[in-house]
Amino acid sequence: LFEGTLKKSSTNEARKLDDGSLMEIAKIYPLDAMFDAPEDVPDDVKTNKRYAGVGQYTIGEVVEQVKADYGKIDILVHSLANGPEVTKPLL
Repeated sequence: LFEGTLKKSSTNEARKLDDGSLMEIAKIYPLDAMFDAPEDVPDDVKTNKRYAGVGQYTIGEVVEQVKADYGKIDILVHSLANGPEVTKPLL
């Protein structure tokens, strides 16, 4: 959902940096902060279409992905951006 919104030209103004260039995001990690590990994810969530094709999304899995990409992780900040709980878009 976030990636689709980010690709829209309507977000360009919000992504504009002081030098006029657009902020680029190198990688987006899907994350559901409700679940620490895959075994914590209930079957109805695992089969929900929102999660189809997103890969690993539990806190532990995302930490391991970030470690693999960057070597280690000291702090992980998760911001609720586009979940169904959000009624006003941020971008």
